[in-house]
Amino acid sequence: LGGAGNVVLNLKALGAKVMALGRVGNDKEGKRLKQLLEEEEIDTSGIFTQKQVYTPLKNRLIADSQQLIRVDQECITPLSAELERQVLRFVTKHLGEFEVIAISDYAKGFLTKSLLSKLIDFASKHAIPTIVDPKGDDFTKYQRATLIKPNYKEALIASKLGSEADLDAIGHALLEKTAAEMLMITRSEQGIT
Repeated sequence: LGGAGNVVLNLKALGAKVMALGRVGNDKEGKRLKQLLEEEEIDTSGIFTQKQVYTPLKNRLIADSQQLIRVDQECITPLSAELERQVLRFVTKHLGEFEVIAISDYAKGFLTKSLLSKLIDFASKHAIPTIVDPKGDDFTKYQRATLIKPNYKEALIASKLGSEADLDAIGHALLEKTAAEMLMITRSEQGIT
C-alpha cells in the first residue's frame, strides 16, 4: 500500500481496529487502494474522493532484485473546503469509536493546517491522544498534539537551529513551538530520544 497505508497495516498487525481517513482521486489507483484496505478488513468509509486529484503512484524499476529507479506520479493539492467539511462531519459522526488518532503526514495536501488544527482540537476536547509523524519544516501545524515523532534530521530542520545545536536544545525548541505534550526523536542506530 505504501505511505499511510503501511501505517494502517502496521496498526492492524498490532491488534488495533483501524479506521482509515484520507483522500484519493477518482481513478483506478484510488479504487485499488480502497480494495487492498478492504481485503485487510480495514474500514474505508473515511477515504474520500476529490475531483481533480489523482492518487499517488510509485513505480519501481527492478533488475536482479535491485531497484534501479523509482518513478512517482504525485498530486500535491490542498484539500478542498467542501471536502474538509465532509471529513470533519465524518470525524464528528464517529466520535465514540476513536481511542487514538494517528496522523501520518506525507505532505500531499490532505492535511491542511486548518484540518490539522481542527482534528487536534477535536481530539483534545474529547481526551483522545494524537500521535503525529510529521512532514516539512513547520511543526506549528501540529500545535497541541499529544506526541510528535520526527527523525533527527526533520527535528533539526524544524527547530530552525543550526547543525551545531545539541539534541536537548532541538527538543526544547520544538516543544516550545508546538506545545506538544511529548516529542520522540528517532535517531537511526542511536535509538530514540
